[in-house]
Amino acid sequence: MKQRIEFSSEGVQIVGVLRTPAQNTGTKFPLVIIAPSWINVKEQFAAIYAEKLTKLGYATLTFDFRNYGESGGTPRNLELPLNKVTDLKNAVLFAETVPEVDADKIYMLGICAGAGHVVMAAADNPKIRKLALVASWLHDAEAVKLFYGGAEGVAERLRKSKAAQQRFEQSGEVEYAPKASLTDPSAAMYGDFSYYLDEKRGLIPEWEIGKFAVMSWEPWLTYDPNPYAARISCPVLMVHSEGAALPENVKKFFASIASTPKEIYWTTGSQFVFYDGKQVDEAVGQIDHFFDSK
Repeated sequence: MKQRIEFSSEGVQIVGVLRTPAQNTGTKFPLVIIAPSWINVKEQFAAIYAEKLTKLGYATLTFDFRNYGESGGTPRNLELPLNKVTDLKNAVLFAETVPEVDADKIYMLGICAGAGHVVMAAADNPKIRKLALVASWLHDAEAVKLFYGGAEGVAERLRKSKAAQQRFEQSGEVEYAPKASLTDPSAAMYGDFSYYLDEKRGLIPEWEIGKFAVMSWEPWLTYDPNPYAARISCPVLMVHSEGAALPENVKKFFASIASTPKEIYWTTGSQFVFYDGKQVDEAVGQIDHFFDSK
């Protein structure tokens, strides 16, 4: 079963999809709340994981974070990681009201940058019973330099962000850049980001490829979920590979997790194979085993 749902997060309407397995009346299912990468919408790879996990007997919740997709919030397509964390916490409160959900088995799955969001949502939060992190993007101040042109590249993006923010505050006008591009260096993701540039994969109309709010750079580049590892109290599974994003950061993060049990599963492949490629089934199998264990 698949139904459109809505809940409020700090007064903003959040729109999502609740999937439940074929059920008998009164059945309650463990729920997996799924957080995808930055600047994503619910119809991208979060939906793939949701469909597969629902077939294995889980209820799943995917939703558009505020400012994205069908959800409310302005400016549109503005990346605010801390607001996403709040949206996830409010998703848990909503889930507790759903008759089909076992409130004692609310889990979270974060993929790519979504890993950082669910980690922060789970910190000091006993309502979240288990976490799974797949192809985690867990950047810090040093890591962003590797991907955004060194210290100078980061500084330039921060300058553009502040200027765009000032422009918005003065005129209400939002400056946008492409979300992904092979040719435009102003894009949020500049280069061969194959998943996002293929109409059969992530390049869907709901994503609005031409709308990355430039003032997103400062909150995105200065966001760091790594210190929250020590504040997680629930069991954690990490699935990663040496070819995926920031493997050394993943190893450090795993070592810093204070909770037990914790597991890390290393496989092969690049980042995008965890989005819709051959590693998705492998990751889902590991998640199912971990969530289903006592």
